[in-house]
Formats: sequence, C-alpha cells, structure tokens
Amino acid sequence: MKNNKFTFFKYQYSLPKMFIISIILLLIYLFAGKVSLLKFIPQPWNRLLYMAITLVVAGFCAYFAKTSKVLEVRPKQGKLAILSTILVVILVLLYLGKVIGWVMIFNQGLTVTIICLATAIGAGFGEEFIFRNLLFNAFLGVFRNNKYSLALSSITISAIFGLMHLVNLTHQDWAATSQQVFYAFAIGLLFCVIHIWSNTMIVPALMHFLFDFSPVIKTATTVAVPWAGILIIFLPLLVVSLLWIVIYNRKVQAFE
Repeated sequence: MKNNKFTFFKYQYSLPKMFIISIILLLIYLFAGKVSLLKFIPQPWNRLLYMAITLVVAGFCAYFAKTSKVLEVRPKQGKLAILSTILVVILVLLYLGKVIGWVMIFNQGLTVTIICLATAIGAGFGEEFIFRNLLFNAFLGVFRNNKYSLALSSITISAIFGLMHLVNLTHQDWAATSQQVFYAFAIGLLFCVIHIWSNTMIVPALMHFLFDFSPVIKTATTVAVPWAGILIIFLPLLVVSLLWIVIYNRKVQAFE
C-alpha cells in the first residue's frame, strides 16, 4: 500500500510523542468526567465545566493529530455500496429509537436540557477527537507497513474505546459496565466507518453527540438490560462495520 494515499503520512510526526500526548489527553478527559459528577459544583455548572475541558482536549487532539482527513483520494465504493446501505438503514433505526429520549429531555426543563446537552457535546467531541482522530492516526503510523493498516487501526482504537468504559465500574455494577464495553466497541467501529467514509471528524463527532444525547446521560449511570437485546442491536452493527472497513481497506490498497 502506498503511504501517500493516507493524508496523515504527508506530515512529519513522532509516534512516541503522539502516544504520550494521547495518554495525557485521555487522562485529562477522564478527570473531566469525574468533574461532571462533583456534588459541590452545582448543576448544570459542573457539566458545563466538563464540556469546556473536553472541547479544549478535542482541540489539542486535532492539533497533534495533524489532520482530520483519512485519505487524499478516496476510491469509489462500487459493490461496497450494498454494505453502506445496510449501515445507513441500521443507523436510521438506531437514531429513530433515540427520538423519544430527545423529546423527554426537552420536556424536563432548561436545567436538565443544559446538563444533557453539555455532557453529550463533551463526550461526543472529546472521545471522537481522542480516539477517531489522534489515536487513529497514531495507530496508522504503527501499522503503516501492513496492508490492512486501516482495519487494524480501526479495530485497535475501537477495542481501547470499549475498554475505557471500565472506568464506569467506580459508580455502576459489572453487568451494566460489561455491556457498555461491548456496545462501545461496536459503536466505535461504526464511528470509524463514518470517519473514513466522510473523510472528516465533524460528522462522527456530531453522530456521537446525538447517540449520547439521552436522559440516561444526566446521571452518567446505566443499568443492565437482557443481553439478547444488546446482541440483536449491536452485533449486526459490529459485523457490518467490520466488513465495511476490511473491504474498503482492500479497495484502498488496490486503488492507484
């Protein structure tokens, strides 16, 4: 695979430096998450502070990631459009299920709306720019000599993204947290698809914000549901997203 196909490889970069910065910014982001739960800072000010910190983190990620683009020139999808259509259908169904939650938030008053908006914006932009931008580019550098560098980078950061949710064990049980780890991995792969497909960071960040914008985010705590429901929703999403990335990776490899 020619390295000049990836926009990131046009820049001078130091992988150790990128990973050290990634760890620092991730720790700051996790600290901001704790700030959002502080009781002595009244709501919604604790959530607004969290949003401010995470947006600053996102800005630093964008700077050190060098670029938000994945490819200089994108190959045509061809038959891959079938998988893209399936993903769009899943996305529509997934987000239609969110509409009731959005309405519930706005019906609970201004304070609740600000809390949910600030938390979802912080999580959406903070997490996307850490994982799908800075770490994504860093792992592209790690796997640059592998013909499946795009797929390996996507899988690696999605796995780390899922495991990051283990920090929620500090305020919720294992059953709920383990489910979060699984569906965060699946959603992470989906957001990788959106990042690669859109060739920008704004689209996945906005999609992440809309996904997190729900009444549950007000307490930052989830409860376990039957695994059957989780698997029915997120396993097809995981499989289709992974297939899309692998096939697209092969198309990029063959593209001249």
